Amino acid sequence: MDLETLFTFLIVLLGGITVLLSIIVAAAFRNFTKRGSISSRLAHGIKWQLAGEAVIGAGTLIFALLAHFELLNSLSTLDQSMIRLIMFIATSVTTIHLWWIVISLKKK
Repeated sequence: MDLETLFTFLIVLLGGITVLLSIIVAAAFRNFTKRGSISSRLAHGIKWQLAGEAVIGAGTLIFALLAHFELLNSLSTLDQSMIRLIMFIATSVTTIHLWWIVISLKKK
């Protein structure tokens, strides 16, 4: 196995595991969001933060696979930009959401 194939394998393996873990842990936090307490509000924010992390991981995985199989050029610049925009929207919205929760909890 050459170095490029090894790196791609590691990226896909770790990327896939990371995306899966983000989804699993987000689902686990969902169980804590139903209690109505301060911790439930934090759990709610963390759940969505992890969902945003899964979106970023999936986007990164898509780009890694497209590059490895030399298919990245088959996507237009607009298509690539749209994928990146989705990734940045996911992370920014979920981070702002968690920040608002933390700020609102600090006021109490």
